[in-house]
Amino acid sequence: MKNAYSTAAFGEATSALARGVFAGFLSNFLDNLYWGVTWFLVLTQQPFGTVMMFGGAVVNIFLRQIGGVYAAHEHIRAASAMFQHGEVRNIQIRKRVYWALSLLSFASLLLWRYM
Repeated sequence: MKNAYSTAAFGEATSALARGVFAGFLSNFLDNLYWGVTWFLVLTQQPFGTVMMFGGAVVNIFLRQIGGVYAAHEHIRAASAMFQHGEVRNIQIRKRVYWALSLLSFASLLLWRYM
């Protein structure tokens, strides 16, 4: 993971994408951990659980909202870097393959559901 942060190892677009994915997962993990501990304390009727419940809005701002905005910013930087440096090749073929695989997976789910 350390190499993904250096632009010399993978390129600017891949580094930004790795930072965005890492930031998104980390912020969501920490937010879920906070709420898991909070609800555990509330359900076991610990007095500190109520204090953590009241501080939940502030924690959501820093973990969920700001972490998500930073992750989105890095994803946009990655897409912008790909288009600026000409790393996007054969995009029409990739789109066709993507849609074909999407339709194939949708059809297989329908068959699985109704068979």
